[in-house]
Amino acid sequence: MTMLVKVRCEWVKTLGAPVYDESDYPTDEHCTTCELVHLVPVSRDKHEVNSVWADAVPNGVLELHITNKAAFRAFTPGRCYMVSIAGCGEED
Repeated sequence: MTMLVKVRCEWVKTLGAPVYDESDYPTDEHCTTCELVHLVPVSRDKHEVNSVWADAVPNGVLELHITNKAAFRAFTPGRCYMVSIAGCGEED
């Protein structure tokens, strides 16, 4: 079974780690190591493709930890995205 879910990006948090100098002391700088993306299902609009999903699961959270810098800023707070969820045929 495959489900198509409309989600909205609630927020994106940039996480970082301290940058160390050549003597292994932390500096005032931080490097971006990860973006944490918080997505929630859209359940308010029953006329959309999401109505079947929203009737069964009107609440939930999908969080992504993005570490590939090329994928940073791929999600915008307030914008909606479609997510396809399908089984992969494996037991575990």
